Amino acid sequence: MKNTYYFPHDYHARHDPKLEKLFLVLGYEGVGIYWCLIEMLYEQGGYLSLKDLSLYSQNDKELCERITKVVNDYGLFEKDNTKLWSKSCLDRLAFITEKSEKASKSALKRWSMYANAMPTHNEGNAIKEKKVKEKKVKESIVANAQHTQEDFIKTLSENPAYKNLDLTAEFGKMSAWLSAHPGRKLTKRFAVNWLNRVEKPLEVGSKYDEVK
Repeated sequence: MKNTYYFPHDYHARHDPKLEKLFLVLGYEGVGIYWCLIEMLYEQGGYLSLKDLSLYSQNDKELCERITKVVNDYGLFEKDNTKLWSKSCLDRLAFITEKSEKASKSALKRWSMYANAMPTHNEGNAIKEKKVKEKKVKESIVANAQHTQEDFIKTLSENPAYKNLDLTAEFGKMSAWLSAHPGRKLTKRFAVNWLNRVEKPLEVGSKYDEVK
């Protein structure tokens, strides 16, 4: 709501006895003066200076007299020695201000929740660096595994005793067995012992534990 351009107005306000009396005496000009003053009150935060009434008439003496009558004679405004105001105008301005403040607080709260949920610049960089490192580690593990398998097959395939074996399959079996035995490594000696027993596979926990 932009109260610079809009303010609440009851459509039946013309039936207010004070405005009806004003209309009977000054006609539509008097009603127009009244609403102009109301608009100015909203623009000025609810108060107008009495000494500026002559300025509102643009130095037209007769118009200034009519404006003064609207302010003084119909009980439509309240005033003291320096300023005039409208109680209904102040009440509505207070309502508009309160509503605007609540909307601002609500928007600020939503933004705060959103901002807190977002990682900071440093946190974002740390997360990005962590993902990069994890990716490199995974790529390294895959590369090393491929390199180890290639070396294993190349080395053992040179031995005629293993030419009829599916060394790729045997490498997979050994890798699975070693995964179940933390601390054991795929050494050449381990591979030879494994392949020498390939005709009689042994279960996990058997003599493979004795292979050094």
